[in-house]
Amino acid sequence: MNCLAFVSTLRVSMVGIAALAVPSAALAQADQPPPRIVVTGVGSARTPPDTATLSLHVRGEGATADDATRALVAKRDAIAGGIASLAGATPMETSTLSVIEARDKDCQNDYQARGRLAQGDCAVRGYIAEIDAIVRLRPIAQAGTATGLVARLGGSDVRLSGFTLSDDSIARRKATAAALADARAQAEAIAAGSGVHILRLQSVGDTVGHFEPAEIVVTAERLAPPPPPPPPAPVAVSLTPQPVETTARLSVVYLIAP
Repeated sequence: MNCLAFVSTLRVSMVGIAALAVPSAALAQADQPPPRIVVTGVGSARTPPDTATLSLHVRGEGATADDATRALVAKRDAIAGGIASLAGATPMETSTLSVIEARDKDCQNDYQARGRLAQGDCAVRGYIAEIDAIVRLRPIAQAGTATGLVARLGGSDVRLSGFTLSDDSIARRKATAAALADARAQAEAIAAGSGVHILRLQSVGDTVGHFEPAEIVVTAERLAPPPPPPPPAPVAVSLTPQPVETTARLSVVYLIAP
C-alpha cells in the first residue's frame, strides 16, 4: 500500500467513528429528563360541621354473668329508645363487649386478682358487663339535648366527642383546587426567579388514604320492651363548633423552558 492509499483509508475510518458517535450522544441526551419544576401544593377548606358524635359506655351488673348481661341489654334498649325519639339521630352503634368478675375492694387491683384464688377477699361477688357505644346526630342542634338524655337513661361517661361532615366530597374538591392554585403560585415564583417560563403541567399526584373502622353490633337476650322515656329536656347551652378543616396535599410537576 502506498502512502496516498493509507491516508485515504485513515480518513474513511475517522469519518466512520464520528458518524457512530453522533447517535450515541443523541441517545444520551434523550435519556435526560426534560427541565421541570416540582412543587408541593397545600390547600384547605373550612366547612361548618353537620354531624355530632356522642360516645358513651353502657354498664350492667348482676350476681351472675347472665344477670349482668341482661341488665346491660335492658339499659342499652332504654337508651336506644330515647335516641330514636330524637330527629336525625342514627341508631346506637355498639362494640367491645366485656364481662368481668367483680371482687371485694380489699382484693387489691384486678390485674393482681387474676393470680389469686377466688376465695376470701378475692371471692367473686358479682359480674359487670359493659359495652362502648357511639351515637351520631344530624343536624347538630340536638347534640346537647341528646347528651343529657343518654346520661339520664343510664349511659356512663357520655361525651360529645366531636363534630364531622356527613359528606366531605365538596370540601375535598375545594381543598384540591386550593392546593393546585398554591402549587401554580409556587411554580410561577420559582420560574420568575430562575429566568425560565412554564410550558405546561405534566403530572399531579397525592397520597391521601382512607380507613373505615369495622363496626361490631352486640346482641343478647331481650327483656320486655321498656316503657317509652319522657320527652328529653332541651339543653339551653348554645353549641358553636369550629368548622371542619379539610386539607389536600399534592405533588405537582410543571415542564419549563428557557
